Amino acid sequence: MTPADFDKVLERYVEGRCTEAEKLQVEAWFSAMGADQNGDGLDVAARERLKAKLWAGVDRQTGGSDRKRFWKTVGGIAAAVTFMLVSVLLISRNFRSNTQLLGQNGLLEVENTSAAVQKVALADGSVVSLEPGSTLRYPENFGAQREVYLTGEAFFNVFRDEKHPFLVYADDVVTRVLGTSFRVKAYGQGKEVRVAVTSGKVSVFKKGSENTTTADASHVILTPNQEVVFDKQEASLTKKLVEAPQIIEKVPSLKMFYTNASVTEIFDALEKSYGVDIQLDKDDLHGCTITTDLAEEGLYERVEILCHVLDAEYRVEGTTIIITANGCR
Repeated sequence: MTPADFDKVLERYVEGRCTEAEKLQVEAWFSAMGADQNGDGLDVAARERLKAKLWAGVDRQTGGSDRKRFWKTVGGIAAAVTFMLVSVLLISRNFRSNTQLLGQNGLLEVENTSAAVQKVALADGSVVSLEPGSTLRYPENFGAQREVYLTGEAFFNVFRDEKHPFLVYADDVVTRVLGTSFRVKAYGQGKEVRVAVTSGKVSVFKKGSENTTTADASHVILTPNQEVVFDKQEASLTKKLVEAPQIIEKVPSLKMFYTNASVTEIFDALEKSYGVDIQLDKDDLHGCTITTDLAEEGLYERVEILCHVLDAEYRVEGTTIIITANGCR
């Protein structure tokens, strides 16, 4: 995305004409700016000078006395503040005192030496939440591929661009996406690298195996609530469920309280809500009903409650939950 393209997105945002995807993109930039007040290198005096210029520009466009009508046109006082913040952000993108130029590669580096998560806004509209003690290297402007380099841990919210793949290099693992959100954990002294997906689809492979197929052991595809663990010593990738799966789709049949409800329908609702494969013998459980409370529980806790009532057992194999039951209790 060029600066001109981004300017157009911002204009549509201020006027309330942007798409939902564009709205999320702009708000991600706001989040990055707000979370790291010094991230763009502007001190208070510089910000005030920029604000003064913005107001002067508004006066020129509206004739000064008709400023109220201008703000009404773009959506009121809240939109006015948004407009001002957007403009400050655009101008401040060239002032990056928290980065340093590296060697001939021309990469910018952000090292989070604070005790809080630091937001890093990239040129394409993607935002990286960098954990304390972690380092991110990236180009100021992307080319055919959007490539960044991570040491440590970060959560990536990648702006979708099907023509320009986004690649994260972390130790011996490469994560490739078009637009999604995921977490990468790759500390240099650690024994493993982890990639966990929150939304969308992610391709993970060993560095140097870019040309292998998805059927190869060095290349895996992840969907929400799945993660891959790369064992550095064994140089192997293991696909599994994340430790705490989150609901990814609101399914009306998933309720907090059930009264004489079909067991198989409850498991179907859990499967669709979490996007997790749950295997069970439906013939064995046909006609079984249950009355239970599943409020305030996570996926595994809900499965445990159901299994306890049914006198059944469950196990997790890779990315699948397998239920073993002997009919109704």
